[in-house]
Amino acid sequence: MSLVKTKNTQEMDYKAAFKLGTYNNSVIYSDKGELVESKMQIDTEQLPQNIYNAIKKEYPDAHIVSAYSYKSSRINGSYAVVIRSANLDQAKEKEFLLTENGTFVE
Repeated sequence: MSLVKTKNTQEMDYKAAFKLGTYNNSVIYSDKGELVESKMQIDTEQLPQNIYNAIKKEYPDAHIVSAYSYKSSRINGSYAVVIRSANLDQAKEKEFLLTENGTFVE
């Protein structure tokens, strides 16, 4: 497990990245000890169909590299998904946040 201090515009946050088995996970706590964000890796097969459909609609050639259950007190999102696609600018892999209903979060 590693612990790093991050700075957002309002306060200092502390991020812990850790593995549970082969899964990569992370949590971020505020300097007040409040949970700000959690990202827990899941099998890509565990993604709801509407999340998969939204990704394929936006990036038809996408390959889902990894998927995470995502919760944040600052950002409206339910899943974080890393995809590989030739249609991405420069980087061939990118992480996206999606809401429960399959809407991409900007």
